[in-house]
Amino acid sequence: MVEPTCELLYEWKQNNLKVDYIHLDNAGENIKLQQRCVSSDWKLNINFEFTVHDMPQFNLLAEFGFAVLANKGRALMHAAHVPQDI
Repeated sequence: MVEPTCELLYEWKQNNLKVDYIHLDNAGENIKLQQRCVSSDWKLNINFEFTVHDMPQFNLLAEFGFAVLANKGRALMHAAHVPQDI
């Protein structure tokens, strides 16, 4: 996900769509994205902001609840014979 994101950000920069800040959690792939964006290969000049430890994104019960709700929604759609591509 790192290289395609850098390519997209670079394309936006070429089209005068400036990105000043990107706000992410501090997952490993996001840290790699920051390192790659500021490398000499891309030089995108974007400020990265990472969430702090006690944010809701790090709440296991909340994250588990989102997964349960999504799975229940999928089960309801399947029972209603809604096409999978919708």
